[in-house]
Amino acid sequence: MNEVSKESGSKDIIKNKKIVFFVFIILILCLVQSFQQMIMSESLENPVVSNLRLALYFIITLLCSLLAFTIGRKKIDKTDKLLLTYAYVFLLSGTIVFIISEFVKDKNLATFLFSTGNVYFYFMHVFFIIRHSRKESVSETEIDKSNKLFRNIIIFLIIFTVIILGVFFALKNIDAVSVVSNIFFLVSCGIYAVFIIIAIIKAYGTFRNRFFPSLNSLFIIIGYTSFLFCEIFTVYGELVKEKVFLAKLMTTPYYTAGFLFLALSGYAWEKVQDK
Repeated sequence: MNEVSKESGSKDIIKNKKIVFFVFIILILCLVQSFQQMIMSESLENPVVSNLRLALYFIITLLCSLLAFTIGRKKIDKTDKLLLTYAYVFLLSGTIVFIISEFVKDKNLATFLFSTGNVYFYFMHVFFIIRHSRKESVSETEIDKSNKLFRNIIIFLIIFTVIILGVFFALKNIDAVSVVSNIFFLVSCGIYAVFIIIAIIKAYGTFRNRFFPSLNSLFIIIGYTSFLFCEIFTVYGELVKEKVFLAKLMTTPYYTAGFLFLALSGYAWEKVQDK
């Protein structure tokens, strides 16, 4: 691939008004949320402030997802677009579950829902791990396998969510829900940490595998590194309560950068052959 084709591919995408619009709006919302948290640090628990924070968080996630969903002809190949789309479907679904858990007044049910949101994020990482493990183009058969995996996971999550809610209401009647919800939370967080570690290793391995163009690999690494720092600050805020404002302030830019760069990594910034 020569330098002329690389430059041409990058310019074509940069001229795409959709990408410029999405990136601009996402960055503006990130700044608005960070600024909002900065000037209202003493009222983060205020319902209005909290709801505004969650609304901005959801809109940023939605826009990053739409950026991934609407890649179109600028994709690297069909399989990459498919895997990226599936990853963002679970990102968006998990985010919705997390937000719902914030509005649930029952603390134990909120913990159950938050842990269920973690499960949705497991599968987001699964598709990112599959994507970032690629070393060569795959056949239509492999694409069919990805579609089947996605359908099976959706069925599993529906059944899993129904069972979890059933278990919650059953345990609530025998006053055992608090213990079980805490155990479920700890186990889900432990498994989630393993997924993140594997995903980070695979993200950095994209340079070695050489399937993705160098700029796409760089975006993948920046994206996952940013998301890792987002999770670190989230945990830090939970463990050190007096620093919760700093943690929430820092998670916004890292979260935004993480999923913005991962979405952008799905675009063929360098011209590639149709696959």
